[in-house]
Amino acid sequence: MSDQAVTVKADLSQLYRKLGRFRAATPKATGNALKVMMTSVMTKVIDATGNDTNRMDRAFAEAANQAGLGPFPVPVLRESRFFDENRSFLVKQLKKWTKLEEFYQETGKNLLKGRPPNREDAGKVSPYFKLIQRRRRAAADNLRKFTGTSIFVDDRRKNRLRFTVRVTPNGGEGRFTIVGDTAVVEIKNKEPHALLVERKNRTVASTLKGAERKAGLRRGKRGMVDALKRAAAGAGLQA
Repeated sequence: MSDQAVTVKADLSQLYRKLGRFRAATPKATGNALKVMMTSVMTKVIDATGNDTNRMDRAFAEAANQAGLGPFPVPVLRESRFFDENRSFLVKQLKKWTKLEEFYQETGKNLLKGRPPNREDAGKVSPYFKLIQRRRRAAADNLRKFTGTSIFVDDRRKNRLRFTVRVTPNGGEGRFTIVGDTAVVEIKNKEPHALLVERKNRTVASTLKGAERKAGLRRGKRGMVDALKRAAAGAGLQA
């Protein structure tokens, strides 16, 4: 994503004036105003998010539609322009673990020697060799299921298979809720790389920051809707 996507701001002046009028009205009217405003926010987010396979903006579009925003067209997945490059990494990874497995078998390192004080372990399969076998099977499985629309994950943490893929799209989840006099829009991008992309580009954060500053809204924390419902129930209000 370009630097412009990181700093994108939503120009919602007219919508904020409309929101100001709605705030003096009913919770339902406030909720409608919030939907209008958030539709504009999500338009900016989706336009700035466009990525290699369309997974990110597809998930945001699904979430926004579920929350009653838009409606937004849900883009189709497309093949990554890095398909050949990523596949070559998976092939090399499989060769690495296959050669290591063969080496251990040919040299007898796959079996324990049973040195004191563990003589009874002699001839048993080495735990490390079992790890090598698991890594080789996982590498083969990731190469087998890799497609042009898969997410390619480079995981450099210790004791992990470095290159893995995610085939099935996780999509997005959205919800619109009115609790008492509070309207809430929840948008969740469930793609496994969504948080990594957001940490790098800050597209969502920068767009919402402008909305918060101009409209006086606030971002909710996890569990906010449930907490509001509990408070409303305690006060005898209807969620």
